[in-house]
Amino acid sequence: MQIRRAMTRNRWIPGGIGLALFIATGLFVVRVLPASAIAPCVAHANSGEEQEWLQLHNTWRNQYIPGSDPSNPLVVSSTLNAAAAGYATYLADHAGTAGHSADGAESPPWSTRARLCGYPAGVAVGGEMISLVTNPTGP
Repeated sequence: MQIRRAMTRNRWIPGGIGLALFIATGLFVVRVLPASAIAPCVAHANSGEEQEWLQLHNTWRNQYIPGSDPSNPLVVSSTLNAAAAGYATYLADHAGTAGHSADGAESPPWSTRARLCGYPAGVAVGGEMISLVTNPTGP
């Protein structure tokens, strides 16, 4: 009887070890794999209002930012618009989500989403920046 109990008890050991290894491997793979954004790229065509705002911004930029080149204006980026529209859609579709990386994009999340939508990796860099212009004759 004791031999039978020992055999029954020992039969679960290899299965338990196998299960533990399977779980540990799964956790290892999850930790090693890089996170990526799950928000899809959504094509966005700029409205007339958005185009007007861009023109006003370029005019302001040329007037108040030293060294701005009027022959090199800021332009609309379809890939950046697709990344932004995709993330906005993701936030709207997932109630209660908020923040810059709610979709799981690795840091910095905005450049991860931009790269996934086709923006060149070499320029999809940087963090959040605020520009301050101190000009006594302008805004």
